[in-house]
Amino acid sequence: MKYGIMGGTFSPIHIGHLILAEEVRQRYSLDKVFFVPSGTPPHKIGRVYASAAERCEMVELAVRENANFEVLDIEICRSGYSYTVDTVRALKHRHPDDEFFFVTGADALTGLDTWHNFEELAKEVVFIGAGRHGVTHSGLVQKTDFLAQKYGFKIELVETPLIAVSSSEIRRRVAAGESIRYLVPREVEDYIAAKALYLSRHPLYEKMFELTKNRMSSVRFLHSLEVAAEARRLAHIFGEDHEKAELAGLIHDYCKEISDDDARKYIEKYGIEWHSCFAEKPGLAHGEIAAGMLLESGLVDDAAVLDAVRWHTYGSGQMSQLAKIVYVADITEPTRRPFAGQHEVRAALRYSLDAAILAWQPFNEALIRGEFHPNNAKMFESIVSGKNVQT
Repeated sequence: MKYGIMGGTFSPIHIGHLILAEEVRQRYSLDKVFFVPSGTPPHKIGRVYASAAERCEMVELAVRENANFEVLDIEICRSGYSYTVDTVRALKHRHPDDEFFFVTGADALTGLDTWHNFEELAKEVVFIGAGRHGVTHSGLVQKTDFLAQKYGFKIELVETPLIAVSSSEIRRRVAAGESIRYLVPREVEDYIAAKALYLSRHPLYEKMFELTKNRMSSVRFLHSLEVAAEARRLAHIFGEDHEKAELAGLIHDYCKEISDDDARKYIEKYGIEWHSCFAEKPGLAHGEIAAGMLLESGLVDDAAVLDAVRWHTYGSGQMSQLAKIVYVADITEPTRRPFAGQHEVRAALRYSLDAAILAWQPFNEALIRGEFHPNNAKMFESIVSGKNVQT
């Protein structure tokens, strides 16, 4: 059998992707085209403006009525950075006797020799490149001939209907409040609106993105991006500032990976109230430490954002709506490993943020692990009583 692989960030998927996939499927008599949303593309990390789960859902909505198209989440489920060669290996392992064609835009073809393990990739698939605006045909042929001769790439160029639409233009139009009708499938348009995707970002977002990325392991950073996306979505639902919510979600674990010795030093430096849970696990104070560090360094001075960072781990008796959003987003972000009570929190979000918080009361579990902080109980008490409880 013959399969096409349509990879990309798909943030969002649009009619140009669908037209290209169908044109190539028909021209090469492909049995099926696999759409493979990238998990964490190393060249675009943080700039796809939607979480991995959200991008995958949009692709599923876009292709579900075409029996010749299928969405694969193998990159979404893969931890760490996402490389095409790993995806191709996985698919050839599943279909060892079948032929694969990797479908992409012509502009991407010109950079094939910069892809991860490109020499191995050259042996595995046939690349089909479709013309795009901004890529001259003569320059493209020259580059692809060079790749074929030097590295053995199998590249075929096809002419397809050129649709002047791009994911970046769609994001721009959404942020500007302009219509995207007919540029994306209607289901995708509705999904973008419901999830509050591609809205404007806080002025500090890009700067804090780079600083946070450089402080964290890739796994922790990906979690932070998902919390940011979930916090933005919840802010849109509950009438809170989505820019501040997304920023707070991004930086909530800014000090999560500091050492125990450093955590103890910062607890003392920032005058954080000492509790018995810090004796063995001083890192539990990472939210309060991060708030102190961000304020001291002058990176973030917004009190509401800092409070959301400060209390995201064990809460407070005086939780703002923004702080509750980040607290809940940290629990419910879609890629987080399931744990007891998580499902109940997600279900309770249909009613309110307070209901979601009350749905998860991990007192016993925290006591067993030595992580119980009195603020946790104060947070629940304040919600139940409807009054702020002194922290």
